[in-house]
Amino acid sequence: MIDLIDREKLIIHLQQGVERAKRLQRPILVSVTQQIAKFNVIELFSAFRTLDECAFFWSQPEEHFSMAGLGAAFMIETAGSQRFSETAATWTVLLKQAVIVDPQLSIVSGPVLMGGFAYDTERPAMGIWQDFAEGSFALSRLQLTSAEEQHCLTINVVVNANLDAKTETDNLIALWELANSSCKVKPEIHFPADRIMTEDVLPATEWKQIVRDAIAVIASGAFEKTVLARMIKITNSRPFDLKLALQRLCEFYPRAYVFAVQRKSQCFLGATPERLVKLVDKLLRTTVLTGANRRGTGRLEDVLLGEQLLHNEKDMHEHKLGIQLIQNTLTPLCNDLDIPEQPQLLRLKNVQHLYTPIIGRLKAAKTMLDIAELLHPTPVVSGLARSSAQAYIRAHEKLDRGWYAGPLGWINRQGDGELALGICSAIMTDGQTGFLFADSGITADSNPEIEYQDTVLKLGAMLLALGGPDKRKAQIQTSQLIGFDRRKQTKAG
Repeated sequence: MIDLIDREKLIIHLQQGVERAKRLQRPILVSVTQQIAKFNVIELFSAFRTLDECAFFWSQPEEHFSMAGLGAAFMIETAGSQRFSETAATWTVLLKQAVIVDPQLSIVSGPVLMGGFAYDTERPAMGIWQDFAEGSFALSRLQLTSAEEQHCLTINVVVNANLDAKTETDNLIALWELANSSCKVKPEIHFPADRIMTEDVLPATEWKQIVRDAIAVIASGAFEKTVLARMIKITNSRPFDLKLALQRLCEFYPRAYVFAVQRKSQCFLGATPERLVKLVDKLLRTTVLTGANRRGTGRLEDVLLGEQLLHNEKDMHEHKLGIQLIQNTLTPLCNDLDIPEQPQLLRLKNVQHLYTPIIGRLKAAKTMLDIAELLHPTPVVSGLARSSAQAYIRAHEKLDRGWYAGPLGWINRQGDGELALGICSAIMTDGQTGFLFADSGITADSNPEIEYQDTVLKLGAMLLALGGPDKRKAQIQTSQLIGFDRRKQTKAG
């Protein structure tokens, strides 16, 4: 049985908002939170996608934390270089004089914005991101949050002086009941196996030449590092099962942020280990994540591959550059900036990375979006020096990243929240077609073939989640043939 919404109380709070809207002569946000029983967030998000063209999913499986949103009570869409500050300013205005009923008083109860930003507003446009604005955050009509043993439903409505509180309440109750009924177990239908076709949007030889050209430019001293992405197109013999894909991503990558953002007919989804920023009561957390090596077939090989990564000069140098930029950015804003001397290994299902968590306490009056604007793009997705590397990417990458590698996540009414970078991801442009993305950091010591295989390894994660074959064994064999061993990385000729 679904949790019932208290109709009479919701009518009272909506009417309170109507009276305030009449008095102030402007729309007023009404947000009402109630505790509910534990729910299946993937099932509800899948139902949400069928009910509205705007939906949001967010999960950190290892942290037992998840969110989902249906519809848009209020949408903030922005463009250009001011998209962070404009989002923050619009959110602040909406919250003024709002009617907020939140007995839970947790970091994720009450009204929460959910959405994200494009990687770069000056990118060349390719058209596959037509439904995604450069900045797009929705305050969901129905918002679900689950943290440990606390599970909440928040109803958000922006009311005007003419709103009929009883009609709106009945509409919301009907929507909640419909979402729940859509989650009921359906008879299992056995389909033929997926026949997923993959196609390089840019031929491998051309992408490797772009890498080779970048290595030469870096060697000339123009900048220290750039990050080059590539994209593959995938088509399926039948519609992709995105619910199954999210289940797989949560299972495969419990330490990652698993996400999905629906806009009209398109869905951007993935599993990223890359936190940009988390802010809670002035305690700031960010990470540096660089390098990539495959996982071993056994424990001993896995340990050896991790050790290779920890002792690879190219990867360690990239990692130190990333830490240096974040340290330079945050030191003026923070007290007690804690940066470990040596990176750890972050081991995911098919790949392991160098990982350094950074913690600081803000001494300045900044919101999470303020910090995100300063940090993005990080060297992990752009390069160093940042402006020169960015200019090079725009001129030579031949790719519209859209929201790939852009910040996405959630923002609460205090201006706290969390944003991750949308890497290890795909944009599904219709039921049977999508585009997958991966990148690799390029320095003077890079090898085009190894960087290409690095992207193949990363692309395999999303391909597997979407129903493609498990190519890990083939990747291991290929890596052994070409020397995809980080100790053997040599300069390109």
